[in-house]
Amino acid sequence: MTERKKKVAQEAADIVAAAENTVKKISKKAAAKTEDVEEKKPARRKKAVSAVVYVQYAGSEYVVSGLSEKVTAAYEAEGNKASAIKTLEIYVKPEEGKAYYVVNGDAEGKSVEL
Repeated sequence: MTERKKKVAQEAADIVAAAENTVKKISKKAAAKTEDVEEKKPARRKKAVSAVVYVQYAGSEYVVSGLSEKVTAAYEAEGNKASAIKTLEIYVKPEEGKAYYVVNGDAEGKSVEL
């Protein structure tokens, strides 16, 4: 072989060796990430606490724990979609036996019975 061919062959061998080293490094990193993913345990979900909220006023007792569902149902009964609710404010007035609500900042004196 001529000197030039030997030099080109050596450069080609160097490039192949560098490529193989790069592939090995990438493979090691990928394997390490895969092991990390396999070792991680799924996050534990907290159990929802079941709560019932009572309001006692002037000898009467009102259950208000399901009030947001009741308000959402009333809002839908007006022809609106529940998915349109972005903010919901509920004001409980036990002396009237009602809860007034404001959906998305629109206060029109809407109420539901407690």
